[in-house]
Amino acid sequence: MMKFVEVQAPDGKAYRFAAGTKARFAAERISARLQLPSSEYLLLEAICPGEEPVEFGPDAELTHLDDGWKLRALSRQVGSRMDKVPVKKVDPALLYPGGKLPRGRNPEFTFEYISKIFLSFVFMFVIGFIFKTILEQLPTLLDSYKHVDNDTHEL
Repeated sequence: MMKFVEVQAPDGKAYRFAAGTKARFAAERISARLQLPSSEYLLLEAICPGEEPVEFGPDAELTHLDDGWKLRALSRQVGSRMDKVPVKKVDPALLYPGGKLPRGRNPEFTFEYISKIFLSFVFMFVIGFIFKTILEQLPTLLDSYKHVDNDTHEL
């Protein structure tokens, strides 16, 4: 016998899903069947009388629950607890020392910025010149090393 999980939708209808189905998939399927506007979303939670509801994250697997526990889908407008949390507006100036809001830098190029870029190019060309000079002198250095090595064998 196939195991399934029943989820009560906001319209009162029960939808069945295979055990192990991801909560995101179940919420999307129920939303599509209810034809909810894109501004609404579903929240899946397990409820039991006298217990705190347990919310299912999007990647949680739906499983069989103990006796008394039921799965239900809540629409954001129907009764999500997030709507009941009061939002207190705070003046952002109170969060900063002196009451002054920080300002971003000007997007203009400053003298310091341009001089750093110029200096990095100068260093890049100097290092390149030193490397080129070493590579040009390498055959001469290797050739002189062979002569020194040959002279030591003759003794």
